[in-house]
Amino acid sequence: MIKCFIFTFFVCATANADGPNSLVNKVVPAYPNGTEVYEASCISDALGAERGCEIAIEVLKVKDGNPISILAKKVIKNNLQGTSQSQWLITDKIEYPKIDAGESLVLTQCRLNGKLDRTILAVVVDSKTEWLAVKGWARKVDLSTGKFLVINSSGIQCENLGWGL
Repeated sequence: MIKCFIFTFFVCATANADGPNSLVNKVVPAYPNGTEVYEASCISDALGAERGCEIAIEVLKVKDGNPISILAKKVIKNNLQGTSQSQWLITDKIEYPKIDAGESLVLTQCRLNGKLDRTILAVVVDSKTEWLAVKGWARKVDLSTGKFLVINSSGIQCENLGWGL
């Protein structure tokens, strides 16, 4: 069975026999048995408009369950190249952070010192403001290596996409 999700690009999640830890340096899809893509977004627009979806991040979750990991990936074939489905090389994997009540994980909608940086993801404190304060957990994907970096959350704010609704 194939489950498809549409985000900023088309992602299809299928299953195979490997566990989530074995994904680094593997081509996806297929994903480990019992998992599926929960959320995904392109992050490499800083490399130029034509390369905006060359690198992406996605959240992997247990089917009918909770998120378990966050993957960084680089496109190796996309449907614009005549393939029926994009293929990605997983370049890094981190555990999904602990999210307490009143908190959220924000992907690709953060700014550092006032400048939008789609490579940043952070745990924020929910509030009824346009920009959310980061609790402390923040990561950035290095576009040259595809690896997650631990970064200081000072100067980071993330957009509240539900603000004003």
